Amino acid sequence: MGYLLWTLLNFSVAALLLYIMYRLTKFAYLKFGTLGAIVTILILLSISTWSNHRDNIKTQTWDFKTTSTIQYFPQDYEVSLMKNSIFDIELHMISLSDKDRQAQEPLKAFSTISGLTGYNDWTPENIFVNTKQDSFDYAIAGRLEWKILNFTVYTERKTYTGSIKKT
Repeated sequence: MGYLLWTLLNFSVAALLLYIMYRLTKFAYLKFGTLGAIVTILILLSISTWSNHRDNIKTQTWDFKTTSTIQYFPQDYEVSLMKNSIFDIELHMISLSDKDRQAQEPLKAFSTISGLTGYNDWTPENIFVNTKQDSFDYAIAGRLEWKILNFTVYTERKTYTGSIKKT
């Protein structure tokens, strides 16, 4: 519920800024004419596109060292760590199995966020995977940042643990 309220707060702030931009453009038109309104719109558009959000973020991947010579059959696993009405945080893991599919080892893992994520950023810091007989146990530690107008207001530490059944 808190995520939904946070998103509604951000939409309200954005609507207020749009209204202020409209009033500023109208004032520039009345005071300086058409050229003033065009210059004001161009300035406001350039300011509104300032963003260092997800455009340049590369997904960090954790590579695990394998202890055997397993070289067959990559297996992809996807687990939802946190699911709500706004966004999902997921773990993606790739493992290798032998040709009889008896032995499996984790090869690499990464975590992503998807959905309406403009107001929250997920940054995984560590991913641990432990191999058991019939499952992989995982632990993921990371930061969930709450933002308003792309400024971090609050940083929440999150840890997710669980198990993935081998297939």
